[in-house]
Amino acid sequence: GLSDQAMALWQEVTRIRPANVEARIRLAGVYEKLGRRKEAELEYDQVLRLEPGNEPARLALPRLRGRAPTSRKSSS
Repeated sequence: GLSDQAMALWQEVTRIRPANVEARIRLAGVYEKLGRRKEAELEYDQVLRLEPGNEPARLALPRLRGRAPTSRKSSS
């Protein structure tokens, strides 16, 4: 289906350009859609290594792991 085609496309882009954050976010989203949570987590983890403040990845990981996202700033 289309999700499989999208997955193949984004996998190829990340193979050619491993530091392409946008491609990794999109690939993680396709993995999520296909129920491949572990692969989605790995992609989001890689995004955060490349771009530590990346909001989509920062919000997605806790959702995938069944936890609420943590705030960047602690409340006083």
